[in-house]
Amino acid sequence: MKAHHRIIIGLFLMLSVLSYSQDTNIVKFFPLNVGNVWVYSGYYFSVQCQSNFKVKVAIDSVLLANGKTYYKFTSDYRIISGGNCSYGFFLNNFYRIDSASGNVYRLTTNPGCTFSPDERIIDSLRSRFRDTIYICGVSSDPKKALTDTSFSTVFGSQKESRLFRGGNFHEFSTQNKYAKDFGVIFYEMGGMSLSAQGTLTGCVINGILYGDTSYHILGLTNISSEIPGTFSLSQNYPNPFNPGTQISFGLRESAFAKLVVYDQLGRVVEILVNEELAPGRYKYDWNAADYPSGVYFYKLHSGEFAETKKMVLIK
Repeated sequence: MKAHHRIIIGLFLMLSVLSYSQDTNIVKFFPLNVGNVWVYSGYYFSVQCQSNFKVKVAIDSVLLANGKTYYKFTSDYRIISGGNCSYGFFLNNFYRIDSASGNVYRLTTNPGCTFSPDERIIDSLRSRFRDTIYICGVSSDPKKALTDTSFSTVFGSQKESRLFRGGNFHEFSTQNKYAKDFGVIFYEMGGMSLSAQGTLTGCVINGILYGDTSYHILGLTNISSEIPGTFSLSQNYPNPFNPGTQISFGLRESAFAKLVVYDQLGRVVEILVNEELAPGRYKYDWNAADYPSGVYFYKLHSGEFAETKKMVLIK
């Protein structure tokens, strides 16, 4: 009998340790680390305006407030096509995740929740299927529900995912889909008069690049995903040109690339590319309609590679 009791106690302790181990994994659904970057491709639609855009979200600093550690998310839009319209991404503030409850909190200067006056709940990642999450814990508050706990393909891998829906379609609704190890991979917000959504196209998580994090104004195109043997910068074509020309370059590995145009005095005219790019071949269509005739130089700098070439604008 004593041996039987010891087996039961041993199983209980083992299950407790396993449960705790699984519980601590909840933070992987919202990876917080300074330097993490997410790029989403999305669209905005309303009666007045439609656009396709990219949004870049990055964690750039840490804030200690009220004995808690928050991570500062900043987001920025670039219109790819359509009108100059978009809709704010929800991650654009200070956030933290509580590993015990799984709650994602946003720091707020407005009155927060009674149990935590300086913050509000965004999602509760430890929820079970069909659980309802109240922003401040009372039924009169806006609420969300966990509506899907399946797997999603993220950059070629199957990852556990959790989809939260809130509000109602006629007034305002939101969706946030989290994937383990990657954070938010899809979001949607809007109602009858407008809608916006974005899908993750690339990210940098804990220093590792996934997918395509190119984030640019219309002009940069990935013309081939075939990996070149070397870094390279080609002569622009046509040259001389008026007013547009193409500048092509190749990256043999994922790297931060900076492509800059200078005038004859070495002054920066325009920064065309300034972002992390996946390996491949790219071209940038530069329109110099706003610049005077003359000799210009363009330089590609990526890692230890740097090369400069000359081009001539004739009007």
